[in-house]
Amino acid sequence: MKALNEAEEEVSVTMTPMIDVVFNLLVFFLVGTTLFTGEKDISVHLPLATRGEERLPERKYIVINVREGGTLVVDDQVVTYKQLTDILSAAARRDRATPIIIRGDRRAYHEDIVRILNTCIVLELPKVSIAVYATEEPDARAADHLK
Repeated sequence: MKALNEAEEEVSVTMTPMIDVVFNLLVFFLVGTTLFTGEKDISVHLPLATRGEERLPERKYIVINVREGGTLVVDDQVVTYKQLTDILSAAARRDRATPIIIRGDRRAYHEDIVRILNTCIVLELPKVSIAVYATEEPDARAADHLK
């Protein structure tokens, strides 16, 4: 029979290696995961809307930002109307169902937005959306026009 020896060490579990493994796994998954961030031009202030449906981003789409002065931005690059037409033409050749999202600044001229919409119609790109911010209450300016 084994005698109890007071000099024997107590058995304990060291937590340091386990914590190291958890932190390594955390870093691995944070670095390995790609986070989707939609294209957003921070200088475009979207108008408000009370109705509509939220569109989930599809796999491949084109976002056209129209700034206040009429400047066009696609893929974080300022483009001319001719360059935009070339981009849309290439998209139409690849796939006519390519979704187009127009993010027009609320102070942008209506003419700039209509010109892009017209180009999409001519190129037979039917999936065109206009981005707005959702709001619970109707805008007072919009309510005045409904009376």
